Amino acid sequence: MVAFVDAGVEVSGIIATPLMERFGARTVVTVSGLVAGISMATASLLPNLYGITFILTIFTGPAFGISTVITKHLIGSYFSKSITTAYGLSTLGSSFTFFAVPLIQLFLDIYGWRGTWLLLGGLFLNLAVVGALMKPPAASGRRDGYEAALTDEEQYTREDKLTPSNRFLSSFFIRIFSFTRDTFQLGLFSSILFWLVVLIYSLEFIMLSIHG
Repeated sequence: MVAFVDAGVEVSGIIATPLMERFGARTVVTVSGLVAGISMATASLLPNLYGITFILTIFTGPAFGISTVITKHLIGSYFSKSITTAYGLSTLGSSFTFFAVPLIQLFLDIYGWRGTWLLLGGLFLNLAVVGALMKPPAASGRRDGYEAALTDEEQYTREDKLTPSNRFLSSFFIRIFSFTRDTFQLGLFSSILFWLVVLIYSLEFIMLSIHG
């Protein structure tokens, strides 16, 4: 169950940016907090492990993953200077999760696993409050992915070389490719710096798993 939920957390990061650009960071984080809290409270009412795993994987995990990616993005948007210090200080909060382990065991002993799920669901609802209090970052004025528009003559010259059927198919696939590329920012996969960060991040998790 833990593996499935963790997969939901990690995979959901892919759609975090499209959702943020479409609805705004404040709205997405607020809704994610509501989804995480309500889904965890709902899991406490289910009778079997399969239903609980489904709810946590489809709703709780992605809600947490999306909000995590967006909040990291906002740190880079808020701080143009000392961004490394800002990231370092923001990760200090993860140390407090170690105090939650004995607290959860205490909840299990007193309230049982259903009561513990309800309490954790209420804790996750605080994420909605945090999202509602977020201040949208100032517009940077950048135009990533900007492409110069073609003149009428250039557009006519390009389309005139294709037959009507090929022109339609070409236009259709170009639109699909452009939408996919811009939505999921596929240009990252051609960046060496991106893969270096992925390598460092992966090695970090491997070392944590070994020592854990």
